[in-house]
Amino acid sequence: MEASWQCHNNHVRTCPAGRTSLSINVDETYVQFYQGVYKGNVAVRTADLPADTPPLQQHATRSELRQGLTHVGVICDSAILQPLLPQILIAPKNVLRVGDLAACRASMPEPIYVVHKKSKWVNTAILVWLMRMIHWSLRHVRSQLHIIIMLDVLAVHFGEDLLRCMDSLSFKYMFIPAKLTWLIQPCDTHCFALYKRYLKLVILRYKARHHHDTVPTVLVWFTFIADTIVNMMNQRPWASAFRDNGFGDFQMGTSDYVKRHLSGTVMLPISTQTPSPEILARLFPVHRTNLPLPYFAAPIGPLAIIGGAGGAGQHGGLFQMVNGYTNVRPAMPIRLDVILPRPPRAKAKAKPKAEAKV
Repeated sequence: MEASWQCHNNHVRTCPAGRTSLSINVDETYVQFYQGVYKGNVAVRTADLPADTPPLQQHATRSELRQGLTHVGVICDSAILQPLLPQILIAPKNVLRVGDLAACRASMPEPIYVVHKKSKWVNTAILVWLMRMIHWSLRHVRSQLHIIIMLDVLAVHFGEDLLRCMDSLSFKYMFIPAKLTWLIQPCDTHCFALYKRYLKLVILRYKARHHHDTVPTVLVWFTFIADTIVNMMNQRPWASAFRDNGFGDFQMGTSDYVKRHLSGTVMLPISTQTPSPEILARLFPVHRTNLPLPYFAAPIGPLAIIGGAGGAGQHGGLFQMVNGYTNVRPAMPIRLDVILPRPPRAKAKAKPKAEAKV
């Protein structure tokens, strides 16, 4: 916990004059298609139900119970800039059909993007594209910001391509230990629980008004998710979430709940000096021994990856960097957007019937 706070304090301390630090937390959560109902008891007398009434149960197939998508959520500590940040929905092909993809994307508001791929797992290509989208979304105020990206230590979050991309975009990044995401990661502590509760209420209201329908269709479900993102995530200030978790005012606004989990030897505020490799090693799993820890806290200079060529990678295509600025929207990766249909199987030739022997 202290290592994460020191990394954040160091990035805030090194903020150039005339700029404002902007903390952004990126995290993933699973959104289930079938929400069910609230737990509880229902008291019904036999006289209240006709004799031919079916039993009280919810009708949902096994496939509906297993359907879901991944939402890559992005929140920041600025209520004004929050509606500009992109939100990515990773929909697998068994949930969203290729024929419904265009209609689904057309119904989504501007900051919400649907990625269609084989599975719902996030990968490095999606995260690289997300960082470019954050860079593009803040293009009008980017020169006034000192952007700090907060990630947990999922292996895909510190891949070589992602680190090079953030370094080329002049993003500062820091990591939260895996065993402390429930305590100090803003998305986990303040956002996702409210997000799923709001979504469940929206779906239950829909089912109450359409009692003949078992569960909403997939396209209606995507509309409910978009409504949840717009009304709950983008219109809610998250500055207090960062401040309560120790990522603001140099730990002066840390909540009492978080302070109760500190050891007695910790003194607030935490140091603002550049963390040493020994301090950074506390953030990552023990079995990760090939990490370039000295470069994670480097205030300037390109990122050097062990085994890599060094320096910032060159990005081609529609995303061309010109002195750190661009007005061209990054194109969605084609490999994540197209699902190649399987060729039809060749029909086996019918074998000629053997002539019956006389």
